[in-house]
Amino acid sequence: VLFVGQKGMGYRGDIAIDDVTVALNECKVDASCDFEQDLCGWQNDNFDDFDWSRMKGSTATPNTGPRADHTSSTGFYLYIETSAPRLSGDVARIYSPFISSSYPADCLVFHYHMFGEHVAHLKVLIETIEGHEQYVWKSFGNHGDTWHKATVHIPQMQTDYQIVIEGVVGDSYTGDIAVDDITMYQSCFE
Repeated sequence: VLFVGQKGMGYRGDIAIDDVTVALNECKVDASCDFEQDLCGWQNDNFDDFDWSRMKGSTATPNTGPRADHTSSTGFYLYIETSAPRLSGDVARIYSPFISSSYPADCLVFHYHMFGEHVAHLKVLIETIEGHEQYVWKSFGNHGDTWHKATVHIPQMQTDYQIVIEGVVGDSYTGDIAVDDITMYQSCFE
């Protein structure tokens, strides 16, 4: 692939390229979800402190959380609400459907939003069918009022597993965290 920009005669000839992806084998794994219709088989943990919520539009608390979803501004995303009754350190986990080790995902791509003075942690881990956990990605603190893209390489697993997204509450109510457009591929393209 070749992009060629040619300089014009005047100063009003800016050229821009954005969001180009070239993929030889873009095989998605079934655990992908944009949350537009439902949770796509993702399930909240029954043993954590609180749950991820599916949301459309802005979160209820000012100065934290996104104003809209990542792609269309009118769609849905998942988020954790960190206002009362949440306490600092409370954890919310959501699990993907099981992913077969015989048809694994090698790459997880998602968008996240971490805006607010008291944002704590967003983590991604793998949990095997036997219950073994391995953290593969994490981010901390306020990243500003914008969506960011994460690309996570998933280690090869010998057994079936789930992807777990974990949000942790910070020291106050301005710590909402959101995720959207989760896509799992057999290979990462960067």
